[in-house]
Amino acid sequence: GAVSRQGLPLDRVSRSWPQAEAIKAAIALDGSGGPDLKPEIEARVGRLFRWHIDPAPLGLWIDRIDERGRSLATDVPASIFYHLVCALTQYLDGTIGKSR
Repeated sequence: GAVSRQGLPLDRVSRSWPQAEAIKAAIALDGSGGPDLKPEIEARVGRLFRWHIDPAPLGLWIDRIDERGRSLATDVPASIFYHLVCALTQYLDGTIGKSR
């Protein structure tokens, strides 16, 4: 959701694409000399699945949820697929690549 200049929430709606982009950002920063972001990455992927992917019909996702986790989505925007696939591909590349 949107935030004010002071960082306070203006709305409490969660969309799936910013969650996917946050995963990608954490993956990009992990191992760059800063703190270990692996726990943050795992937590973000877990939340993406918990709120946006697992409750959706098979093969779909929930784009928008309210502050209680209830779906606000009336459709499944195809544009979100790009964000989800890129984030989850980067996540899998990082986890599978490091386990070899």
